[in-house]
Amino acid sequence: MYVSLGQIIVTIFFDLKRGHPYKWDEVGQSGARIFMADDTITRVTFSGTYRHSMDAKHRVTIPARWRQGGQDEVFLLPSSDSNYLYALPPAEFQKVNDKLNNDPRISAADRRQFARYYFSRAIHCIIDRQGRLLVTEEFLQVAGLTTEALLVGAFDRFEIWNPERWERASIAEVNTFQQVANLIGV
Repeated sequence: MYVSLGQIIVTIFFDLKRGHPYKWDEVGQSGARIFMADDTITRVTFSGTYRHSMDAKHRVTIPARWRQGGQDEVFLLPSSDSNYLYALPPAEFQKVNDKLNNDPRISAADRRQFARYYFSRAIHCIIDRQGRLLVTEEFLQVAGLTTEALLVGAFDRFEIWNPERWERASIAEVNTFQQVANLIGV
């Protein structure tokens, strides 16, 4: 079926309030649909690495392209091995809770224990108008951060590393990367 530009206009936004990505509404008599959302926050793909100095107040600047689409808050957590910190946008943080509560393999007791441990370690952070994220003293120590931080994109989240730890981890993980790259044809 041929649809001209005059018949359909599609605008894509991410609808966080409804907990699902789409709410479609009819458009005129054309039968086409348009996506309408109350929130205009779009998904950002976190990619690349950025080395930034930390200021005296322990703030690190988040790359501008990672703050597009109204992305001004994240949940910051230490990695399970405490080598780095990772930052999840609110929608990704919510997905963790959804997966936890909807997985029938996890018992109610295990669910409570995981939730208590995981969510108690998370810190809700607001990125200020200059694009800076404040890192707590505890998280500085956990990740070994002092004067510099390396921000590493990981698609739906980003990580904050001590540059020396990142270098060691990158060397240690190269074989796994090559194996998976071959498996998925990259």
